[in-house]
Amino acid sequence: MKDGRVVVVTGAGGGIGRKIVDRFLANGDRVICLDRARSSLEELSASRNAGHLLSTSCVI
Repeated sequence: MKDGRVVVVTGAGGGIGRKIVDRFLANGDRVICLDRARSSLEELSASRNAGHLLSTSCVI
């Protein structure tokens, strides 16, 4: 594990994206989560370590 690592996960509200987020959080990383589905990100944020997780919805 590297100290201070920050990762960005796109599609974080879906199944595979959530698994990726969980893996990085388990490693102690800080995770920025992006997805178009705001409700999925809100659920993700509520159920994970909020101290290491930043989520935002985006439309491209």
